[in-house]
Amino acid sequence: MNDDRMKQPEPLRMHPVDRAGSLDWGIRRWLYDPAKILSPWIRDGMTVADFGCGPGFFARTAAELAGPNGAVIAVDIQEGMLALLRQRITGTPIEKRIRTHRCGPDHLGFTDPLDLVYSFYVMHEVPDQERVVHELCELIKPGGSIFLMDFTVTMSRSSFEALEGFVLKEGFRTFARPRQFLSRAVVCRKA
Repeated sequence: MNDDRMKQPEPLRMHPVDRAGSLDWGIRRWLYDPAKILSPWIRDGMTVADFGCGPGFFARTAAELAGPNGAVIAVDIQEGMLALLRQRITGTPIEKRIRTHRCGPDHLGFTDPLDLVYSFYVMHEVPDQERVVHELCELIKPGGSIFLMDFTVTMSRSSFEALEGFVLKEGFRTFARPRQFLSRAVVCRKA
């Protein structure tokens, strides 16, 4: 029998929900300050998607930056992560600005037009990056941006360049390369 037919799809690699606290602790907030990373890219009134939001480390700050006229769609494949985010924002001023959305392993499942999509430290877990990038880029309004960042230890330079290439193939152009500790990052803008 052909070995290709016997191969099973790789299981999705995901950060365990029971270890979500490690995604939102003091030293991480100091090293990867959400306000410092996001404030150059989010303005009042924007609609933003946080792809792979986890427990909301970046989504909560994005909602503050988007202001009362903005919105954040916090997207994750794990309902447990989304539940943690909902718990953290319940009763806060940003609660109405964040909508949680559970995506599937092979589709996003929402069609909202977006000003910005960001995905931080997640794309190395995505089995079909090209398909996901295509879906995300289709949602971005003209003049909008996609901001991708991943750790240097989880995504090689060539893998990150391939990821950027998927975005450029969608009609975007490289706009900036933010510098972040032990990370590769790119912001691409839609024409």
